[in-house]
Amino acid sequence: MKRKFNLQRRLVTVLAVCVLITFTAVFANEVARSRKAIEATTNNFEENVEEMFNAPSALVLPSANPPKPTDEPEVKDEVYIVPSKGNIMKGYSREELLYDKTMEDWRTHEGIDYAGKIGDSVYAVANGEIIDVGDNEMFGGYIIMKIGDIEARYYNLQNNFDVKKGDLVVKGQIIGGISNRALFEVNENPHLHFETWKDGKSFDLFAK
Repeated sequence: MKRKFNLQRRLVTVLAVCVLITFTAVFANEVARSRKAIEATTNNFEENVEEMFNAPSALVLPSANPPKPTDEPEVKDEVYIVPSKGNIMKGYSREELLYDKTMEDWRTHEGIDYAGKIGDSVYAVANGEIIDVGDNEMFGGYIIMKIGDIEARYYNLQNNFDVKKGDLVVKGQIIGGISNRALFEVNENPHLHFETWKDGKSFDLFAK
């Protein structure tokens, strides 16, 4: 009986050892798998962080001088000069009606009249090309100048021009002289009538 009991104890001991060995192996395997998972997660995290900081557009830092809102007007450099040294005797007015001494009525005025004496010089307002030069009763002597996509038109000039069609002129160059020959404003004092047009519409080149 005693020998049988000892055999049972040994079997229990062997079984306990086997269970312990199995549990230890399983635990070690789980620990190894967990370690690999942690290492993989750490590597992925490091790679993601590195990509985030290396990507050109990953971080957008605030500018010390933030851009102005797009609805604000852009400030442009002054590129034009006035076409005459005389004072303005009648301004540009496309909406408000102004009195016309020659026609004796009220009408719009799609140009600027610069007072002067007959023969006073008129100037190229910018670099450009002379695309037409002529003389007729309605406008007197006239010069039309191309400045990019703008047409600058000079009316009420003498017919002894300083330029001809096709000439390239520079800003400030004398291109003609004032007269009092244009019938459409003949009752006004001698002056230059100056207009600017773009896309078929007149506008004030010097409007602020």
